[in-house]
Amino acid sequence: MKRFQEQLQKKSQTLRLSVSERGDLRDRIVSYMEYHPLPQAVKDKPVKAESLVSEAYTTIKLDWLTISRYVGALAVLVLVVVPVVAERAVPGDVLVSGKSWF
Repeated sequence: MKRFQEQLQKKSQTLRLSVSERGDLRDRIVSYMEYHPLPQAVKDKPVKAESLVSEAYTTIKLDWLTISRYVGALAVLVLVVVPVVAERAVPGDVLVSGKSWF
């Protein structure tokens, strides 16, 4: 990873915008700023350098071992326990429907 960052840093130092590209980029930024002005409350508030740093994305770590255990337990419940209980059900139980299937 460190090698990639070094390569990226080196390449970024060799790339330069042409004069016309800089002008076009400046025009786009200025037009965006004119179309989306800052609220007055934000303009009056001083900005600290630390507040400008933000994360581009948030990562969520999932414990796949725990998830697979719950899925396995649910599969056992659906494939084994429910049929056994339904087989022993009598009329009036929840697992016995009032309609005849045949």
